[in-house]
Amino acid sequence: MGGVRSTVGNPSLVEADSHVGGRFQQFASGIILWHSRTGAFAVRGKILDQFWASGYEARWGFPMMDEAAAKKSPTSGQVGQYQYFEKGLFLWTPATNAHAVYGAILTYFENNGRELVFGYPKGEEQAYGTNGRMQVFEKKTFYWTPERGVWVQ
Repeated sequence: MGGVRSTVGNPSLVEADSHVGGRFQQFASGIILWHSRTGAFAVRGKILDQFWASGYEARWGFPMMDEAAAKKSPTSGQVGQYQYFEKGLFLWTPATNAHAVYGAILTYFENNGRELVFGYPKGEEQAYGTNGRMQVFEKKTFYWTPERGVWVQ
């Protein structure tokens, strides 16, 4: 990654056990998380902020890749960033901030054009009706119920 010139910078804590197995080390501008089933990857910036705020590796598992450039938003024109974790995908642009996409909504999103078609998530997934879920993206809103599956409007 480039040592102290990398995107995460200088180490700020010694390497330690993570919350659910594996190891991590904090740096000036991010962390590196490692687990034997995924390898070691950096998490930083707004994606790291949202990862920590929404349950860290206890909820999302370990990163499957380093952060990478995503496609241009069809709404704002901004090129965002994305990072896959074992249990979800985090997407970020300056206009939308970082949010996770997971489960059936993630599968539909991936199979139907991703951010190029739907834009970036504008918030976290939330309850819909008595037993469903919904998530608002820049161009469409995703809905899911056990009876109907996923649809977008």
